[in-house]
Amino acid sequence: MEQALILGIIQGLTEFLPISSSAHLFLWQKLWGEDWGITYDAFLHLGTLLAVLIYFWRDWWGLLLGIIKMDKAKLRFAAVLFVGIIPAGVVGVIAGDFLEENFRQLPVVIITLSGWAIVMAAADRYIDTVKNKVGDIYSLTWKQSLLIGLAQVLALIPGTSRSGITITAALGQKIDRPAAAKFSFLLGAPLIAGAGFLSLLKLIKEPAVLVSTGEMWVGFGASFLSGLAAIWFLLKLLTKKSLKPFVWYRIFIAAILLFFYLYG
Repeated sequence: MEQALILGIIQGLTEFLPISSSAHLFLWQKLWGEDWGITYDAFLHLGTLLAVLIYFWRDWWGLLLGIIKMDKAKLRFAAVLFVGIIPAGVVGVIAGDFLEENFRQLPVVIITLSGWAIVMAAADRYIDTVKNKVGDIYSLTWKQSLLIGLAQVLALIPGTSRSGITITAALGQKIDRPAAAKFSFLLGAPLIAGAGFLSLLKLIKEPAVLVSTGEMWVGFGASFLSGLAAIWFLLKLLTKKSLKPFVWYRIFIAAILLFFYLYG
């Protein structure tokens, strides 16, 4: 039960902070000498899904009402958001299992953690040079959303970090840090939902699982609460600070994983 609690907290924090949830779950599972698998990982995602739905409930509710009332601005944003969701959604359905089976390996995680940290640092530095930043997510263009959505496809490779790669791509599109983070969270919600519910179906069909129902719910609750905390923290941080601490943290975790790979 303690392991479920810890994994839930890790999942909630790392799902929204740009440091890769899969890398941290990978690390802790290796430390405990067992792998509860992608099915359990995705069940934790349902906790983080609830977190992003509740934290941004005003946005979701306003978007829903706007669609019902045929408000042009809301309809446009819904369409822009949908365009960003398509790439990772399509690739996930077609090649999601293949990517998990072939890329869920320690060397891949080490490379993606450190490699994308460098790209994140470059994007973070670039946004400080931009004079006319985009600060309103409702003004994003189709092109900006599509490019961020294409970047989100890379998050299907473990160690990349969905929030990290989408925030990085948004910064490259001259979107300021808080808006980049918020759009990343909204963009990821449908994909988190899809992954979670598909894995729940696998759980129903799977006669033998490595965790109990109680552990599932403990993990779910922990990921939900820590997810709320992570969203609040990142949005507050990025109003004044840069992504530099996360860049160094990713490199630090990559170094630890490299040690385990070489000597563990």
